[in-house]
Amino acid sequence: MSDSTPDLPQIESSQSGKETTANRNINMGLTMFGIVKIVGFVVSYAGGRLNGTHVNAGTVTLGASATYYVVAHKSTLAVTAATSTTNWDDDTTYGRIAKVVMGASTYTSWEDHRFGSDGIFPMSGGGSSFTGGTLTTALNEAPITTLASASTTNVGAQDVNTISISGTTTITAFDTIASGAVRRLVFQGALTLTHNGSSLILPTAANITTAAGDVATFVSLGSGNWRCVGYQRESGYAVRLPFRFTVAISDETTDITTGTAKTTFRWPYPNSTLTAVRASLSITSSSGNPTFDINEGGTTILSTKLSIDASEKTSTTAATPAVISDASIADDAEITIDVDIAGTGAKGAKVMFIGYYTP
Repeated sequence: MSDSTPDLPQIESSQSGKETTANRNINMGLTMFGIVKIVGFVVSYAGGRLNGTHVNAGTVTLGASATYYVVAHKSTLAVTAATSTTNWDDDTTYGRIAKVVMGASTYTSWEDHRFGSDGIFPMSGGGSSFTGGTLTTALNEAPITTLASASTTNVGAQDVNTISISGTTTITAFDTIASGAVRRLVFQGALTLTHNGSSLILPTAANITTAAGDVATFVSLGSGNWRCVGYQRESGYAVRLPFRFTVAISDETTDITTGTAKTTFRWPYPNSTLTAVRASLSITSSSGNPTFDINEGGTTILSTKLSIDASEKTSTTAATPAVISDASIADDAEITIDVDIAGTGAKGAKVMFIGYYTP
């Protein structure tokens, strides 16, 4: 017999052997765990075969004047009923069959839940019965949908994994969905993702400005908390790039002297954060500690100036390390370096800048 999907065989009024057609439909599993009848407090359900396990038709006995939740154990396929929803809500272990509302002597109404998201035959969203394995065909996800950015953008409510984000509204949070849910966001333009150490955790621990074509992958941590586990820029650049460069303040043979703006240059990095500064000499000071100040647009960025102890060549061994008071330097800002204290005989002064920027 070919592997085909014929129409469900119909029972014709004129045919003989109607029971043959009826039994064939039952054996196809279409009525497995279906409620056959309810007589008094006794509910009869149909048997069948599921995942290689045969289940005999059977009954469960309910009580009067209560709502009963009928479930099947996903491993043993044993059918039970209870007035509590404990097993009904445990979609890891049980699959829903039916909810039966009982009156004083027999049922008032009943609902078939076998093909719901948490039913014994889940149509969608169940997933909890899958314990691993090897796919033999492609796993094709739902088509991409478009969602406008909002302060709280409801990515979890979308029934797809990849979402195209339109608009420019700053995003500070996502909605709540179970832990482990994954959403890939493709941004149509520039907006700000606002870092939050609990609810919107970004890889730089800082805000990210998106660009058209950027892709971010988020995993739900539950309770409305999300972590970005990957961010790919359309430009190909990393989210954050380090820098380390050195600027000379003097030549190698002349003693350094005090004065303002011993060197002037334009800051070359956008969205930058300065994490450290260092100074060095080619010839040490025999007395006095050479001390340097760094200014952005004429205003110092140091609350404790950068110094080199006498007889030392580097600030890394200074008794009093420099302290940065303004770590965010504007792109193309004018930077000047002053020599506040020259020391004696110091030569070859240089300043190194260390930090990172977001391209």
